[in-house]
Amino acid sequence: MERRGEGDRAALRWSAALLLALAGCAGDDLPGTDDFSDAAPELQALQLELTGDGASEGLAVEQTSAALASVAQGLEQGAAPYLEGTRGSLRQINQALGQALEPVVALLREEAPQTLRGQRRFWGPVTRGATDYAFVMERGALLRSRFSWAVAAKPQGAPAGQYRVIAAGSIVVGAERRRGRGVVGLDLDQAGALDPTVKARGKLLVGFAHGVQGTALAYRFKDFTPDGAEGGPTPFSAVVRGLHLKAVANATLPARNLVRIAFHGNVPDSPVSGTRELVVAHARHWRGVGGRIDALATGGDLGADRAYVIAECWGEGLQQGFLRVRQCARANPTSDAGCTVVRSEGDESACALGLRRVELPPADPLADSTETEAPAELELAVPAESEYPTAPALAQ
Repeated sequence: MERRGEGDRAALRWSAALLLALAGCAGDDLPGTDDFSDAAPELQALQLELTGDGASEGLAVEQTSAALASVAQGLEQGAAPYLEGTRGSLRQINQALGQALEPVVALLREEAPQTLRGQRRFWGPVTRGATDYAFVMERGALLRSRFSWAVAAKPQGAPAGQYRVIAAGSIVVGAERRRGRGVVGLDLDQAGALDPTVKARGKLLVGFAHGVQGTALAYRFKDFTPDGAEGGPTPFSAVVRGLHLKAVANATLPARNLVRIAFHGNVPDSPVSGTRELVVAHARHWRGVGGRIDALATGGDLGADRAYVIAECWGEGLQQGFLRVRQCARANPTSDAGCTVVRSEGDESACALGLRRVELPPADPLADSTETEAPAELELAVPAESEYPTAPALAQ
């Protein structure tokens, strides 16, 4: 029996081969897109979010009035500092997604597809700046809701044989269009080499699951940096998870976002400002209630032997209600022995009742850990590093 998700991930490895069609096998005109558009990749389906603020988290979605009210109050009174750092890292990830996938959105919006050998559809090329983009999708022969796709780019006006794959993925479409279960891989190194507007570097692989109760995302970063320019953040590899749960009326639980993330940033309470630390954080936000971050910071100004253990809570308006920063031995940061308090503000009783438990992430950014709140329909494994898409030669 096929292991859950294995078919989707296997499809990622060979979906790039569909782009051989770009070398000149376009066929009959297609009168309509059928249900292919229901399987097209969409930024909103892959984004990580915490408080739901589009500007601070780089979300390509409309905000609800409740989220807007919370954000406005947070801006007026000053949002919690470690919350701000975490939201900034989410914005960088979401912007990297947008840089690589926005041309696909433009293709599907502006270009009519063609038929390629039956169950294949081809869009493009469309030009952004000095780069041509094309998109191809194929529907599965046995499971009609399964689709595989790939994005290719080349220098503007170059022969079709110079197309290179920059993104590929697969999806089994669920109850909602452009939602379901599948995997997406982005080669930001290849994308940046072909399109100077793509600033991020590295490779991203994300498994996703959308269900009645919400969305689960499982990212694997390899040598990722939001800005590959000299002096930009140091590349790093990590496992990142997002769990976005809808409100549960009968359990009186609000909508909740839970994110496990890693990023390089200047910790506000580190001894010297300027050298970025590696931060691994577990952040939780309950809509209309508040949230909490538990984080570990190492490296940078903290040196090789020290770690900061951080706990911060905020209220509905995103203002800090509790903050504690402790300096501990890096070898055993979860032990109280030998720790000293660097900063303490407020009392932990200011945290919402459901957010008073400490939930530190693993110190190793590549270590995986699942959310205990994840329902069965949103159980999701992190894709293996070997499942990143490749960039084959697409000769005519």
